[in-house]
This record gives sequence, C-alpha cells and structure tokens, in this order.
Amino acid sequence: MEEYKYYIDEYTITTKLSGLTIYITSFDNITHKYYENNINLGINDYDLIKNCLEKKNGFDIYFNKYANQYMIIGFNVINSFYIDSTFSVILNEKNIKDIDQITLEINKININKN
Repeated sequence: MEEYKYYIDEYTITTKLSGLTIYITSFDNITHKYYENNINLGINDYDLIKNCLEKKNGFDIYFNKYANQYMIIGFNVINSFYIDSTFSVILNEKNIKDIDQITLEINKININKN
C-alpha cells in the first residue's frame, strides 16, 4: 500500500491506495482534529487526487469544514488530458481516544514547531 503525505495550508493530508479503496486522512494543525474516510474509486481517480494535492498545472483543491464534524475536500480538474470536472470527498471527524496517540501527536507538533 503506497502512502503519500501533503502539507497544504494548515492541513496534513495522507492518502493511501489499497486495491480500489482510497484512504484519506486530514489533520488540522491548528485545531488538532483528525478527519478521515475511505472511498472506492480506482487508480485513475487516485492519480487525479494526487495531482490535485500536488497542485500540478490544471489541478486545484479546496477545503471546507462544517461545525468541526466533517470536512469536505474538493478537487478541481481543468486539464486538456481529462474532461474538466469537480468532485469532492467528505471526511468525518475522527475522535482520538487513545492517550498514547494524543501524546504522540502533541510531540509531533512540538517537534515541527522547533
């Protein structure tokens, strides 16, 4: 399973592809909240998502959060190789209950600040 990390604005986005399932997680570096979801698309769709996250020419991305319960990541494709399209993925907030995981994330934030 290949995994990619992207740092866009205040978010850390992680994507993984396993078969036809794409796992997407987002960590808000300001509010320290996780959002995640699994979507069943395909390898071509995964490539479109990666191109948007990498902000390649003709690809764009936007973020919307709603009451800190879920996040929408929108992907815009305006490229001569693909039909112009926009699609979005809804990520649900993930509650972190494991104290070890919370401690680990706080340590990561502190390391990144130094």
